Amino acid sequence: MLAARAAAEAAKQAPALPAPAPAKAARPDPRYLTGKGQLRLDAKLAILAAWDAFWPPCGLGLVQAQHKFVGLYNATEIAVEGWVRDTERTISFASLRRWIARREEGNINQLAGRYKGQAGRSTLGLASEVKAALGGILAQQPMLSAGTVRDQLRQRFGETIQIEIDGQPEERPLPSLRQIQREIAAWRQQNSQALAAVSDPDGWKNHHMVAVGSASEGIVRPNQLWEIDASPADMICVDGRWSIYVAIDVYTRRLLVYISRTPRTEAALLLIRRAILAWGVPETIRTDQGSDFTSAIMRRALALLQIRHDAAPPFSPERKAFVERHIGFLQHDLMPMLPGFVGHSVADRKKIEGRRSFAQRLGESPEKLLQVSMTGEELQEVCDYWAGTQYEHRPHGGLEGRSPAEKLAHYTGDLPRIGNERALDLLLAPAPAGDGQRAVTKKGIKVEGTWFWSDALIPWVGTGERFDIRLDPEDMGRIYVYRAEPWEFVCVAIDPDRLGLDRRQIAVQAKTAQKAWVKERRAELLRAGKQFQPHHMAAALLGTAPAGPIAYTTPALEAAANAAGPERQAPADPIVIRDLTPDMEEAAAKRFHDIESRAGSTSSSDSAPAITPASNPVQSTASEPAYAGHRRYVPTGLSLAQTEDLAWALWMLEDEARGTPKQRQALTEMLARRSFRQLVETLAEQMPTTGGEITKQTA
Repeated sequence: MLAARAAAEAAKQAPALPAPAPAKAARPDPRYLTGKGQLRLDAKLAILAAWDAFWPPCGLGLVQAQHKFVGLYNATEIAVEGWVRDTERTISFASLRRWIARREEGNINQLAGRYKGQAGRSTLGLASEVKAALGGILAQQPMLSAGTVRDQLRQRFGETIQIEIDGQPEERPLPSLRQIQREIAAWRQQNSQALAAVSDPDGWKNHHMVAVGSASEGIVRPNQLWEIDASPADMICVDGRWSIYVAIDVYTRRLLVYISRTPRTEAALLLIRRAILAWGVPETIRTDQGSDFTSAIMRRALALLQIRHDAAPPFSPERKAFVERHIGFLQHDLMPMLPGFVGHSVADRKKIEGRRSFAQRLGESPEKLLQVSMTGEELQEVCDYWAGTQYEHRPHGGLEGRSPAEKLAHYTGDLPRIGNERALDLLLAPAPAGDGQRAVTKKGIKVEGTWFWSDALIPWVGTGERFDIRLDPEDMGRIYVYRAEPWEFVCVAIDPDRLGLDRRQIAVQAKTAQKAWVKERRAELLRAGKQFQPHHMAAALLGTAPAGPIAYTTPALEAAANAAGPERQAPADPIVIRDLTPDMEEAAAKRFHDIESRAGSTSSSDSAPAITPASNPVQSTASEPAYAGHRRYVPTGLSLAQTEDLAWALWMLEDEARGTPKQRQALTEMLARRSFRQLVETLAEQMPTTGGEITKQTA
């Protein structure tokens, strides 16, 4: 009051002054008003600006001028904006001098004041148990309304709660709905980051996750790292909704777009093909864990091109931030300009669906409402033009203001490229469903319900080996067959029906080719078998037989052996001579008689004489058959019948003139058995002079 009276008295004594010009104190931007303190700060700065405009023209001393300014302000004769006077209706001489001092010291933040209020003295501030329960409810269900939260608190604590003020217990009613709302707002602001991480992980990554470094750190050359991803286009074409596949070179930020009807591996491979032909071969390609990027076909294709595949962990879009950001840029920059745009979010789509439903009630078609007029092919052309013309030559913030084209132009190193475009086409060509591999059966290779054949597949018929198959994008009647391990081209298999060829003629050619191949392989096996005869096998078995028992001796046994003398020693092992016992001779005579009876007459002068089993087996050895000498070529261990048949066959084959026609016919029938014929050929190798002729006759 004293200051007010002094100011009024000074105003009366001071000479009249012209009306001061209104002080220009701009209304602070509401975006920067973070609270009442900020508003008080801005109001005081506006009053000080009015003081600065008042003092020099008034011609008074500092103190007298300050008193006069205070009196005029309180009398509303100092022109300030309404919001300033609403905040500071009256001022004092001391306040004005203090504000001026704070400003000169540079401590303008102190002009906001230090009003602490009664923080922590509210019912919820004093009732810690109730406040903790409120936080627990919101942590479990962050989107609950204040009314629901208050109902939960009422059910748990009742209509009144017990608190303690200055050590004295006090009972207060449950906080009002408005108090609960303020507490929920404060809780959400205090726990905004943790709440976002729980309720909206993607939103937390976008707004709270620390991004101190650079995602392109360590990328120093083009094609060092590509990122690839796919997303449904935010528009509809006349032939349906398409997906967009985007590849970005992280170093230059170049973009390539491929339009596909559905997300699939073939679309990703075609995008990679386009990028390799345009940019060169990448060192690493980074994708997410989508099935179109992690399929066996994709893994094999990248491995064959020696491109490293970096699959980001699930739910980690920040690992491929460049392609994610540029897909969003494509959707927001290009798609809204195209007919058939359906919006970026669920809210946008709901609005368009609402318009569509209303249009249908009016009889207007959805296509006409959305102006759907583009095809997928036209969308591909528009995306190519946008990426190659507009985007590529637009300055990029991540490239220090350069465009992707300029960034590439400043690189002076070499970029590896693939010279044979056709080889790349075949390597990245579409593969059949499944893992892209098929086995060869006797009907060929079955792909998409059709049988494909090539004579080059004959060696693998029925082996079960699986081959990598690639479809010819330009010809449905052809497939390309590759061996998986090691990777090598096998053949081009065809479908005669799709190519308009005679399937019967191709079948005949296939059977002929197979017979020739089998005959050649059979001859190779026989030649290999001749190098390992049955007696070699027996020798190998004997050579690898386990050692005999260890001789046991003692000095007494040795002394007894010496006493026995050489004449008492055990006889040496007898030499086994290949010959027949009397019983075997009698059986051989019977066997020969059977052979002769099958062959018929023995009128040939060079044929074996007929043998009649003798009553005395010993005497039968004197009338051995003519083929008896050939028994030495037959290995031991065979039955008597097998021994006689083989010896007789070797004897007959030794000379083409031997035997009667019926005997030769009987020999032919015996050689028709493959096992018998092979054994005869094997035994003939032991014969010194005629083995080659015998082999020639049996062939």
